[in-house]
Amino acid sequence: MLDRLATFAEPVLFTGNVNIRMERSTDVHTTQFVDIPACHGLVNCVTSTTHDMGGMLDVVVSRVDLPLPDVNVLDAGLSDHRFLCWSAPLSRPTPVYTTATCRPWSRLDPAEFTVALQSSLLNQPDIWTNLNVDDLARLYDSEITSILNRTVPVHSAISTSSFRSMV
Repeated sequence: MLDRLATFAEPVLFTGNVNIRMERSTDVHTTQFVDIPACHGLVNCVTSTTHDMGGMLDVVVSRVDLPLPDVNVLDAGLSDHRFLCWSAPLSRPTPVYTTATCRPWSRLDPAEFTVALQSSLLNQPDIWTNLNVDDLARLYDSEITSILNRTVPVHSAISTSSFRSMV
């Protein structure tokens, strides 16, 4: 779910009682709970005790690229858990567009590539026997690029991300 949410430009918040002692930074469950959201650009904003018997069991998790909510922990006297009160700006961050070029390697036909390679200048020794190392490297790059452009052409893809920096 977090993998999918991290691709959206919209603000993300999740809250609740996770029954993990968040104040125990060396506890394996706490470490896992903190690491998984952090890998997706999320952070817990609760910094004080949320239970009558001590401990931080409740969370308000938000995206790090948005202004973090200031969470107030209040004792409403209705439960052994404290009441969490916060406000968060829910305006959409400006997306960052990135253009990447790539080859669809899964579409490479090894048989077609082999035939193209066999008919290339790389398979004609009389063409390259008198070339120096630099000319050989240029010939190799030129021929391989030409073959790949015919068999698996480069295409561009535009992706969006609202993450400008990760804390």
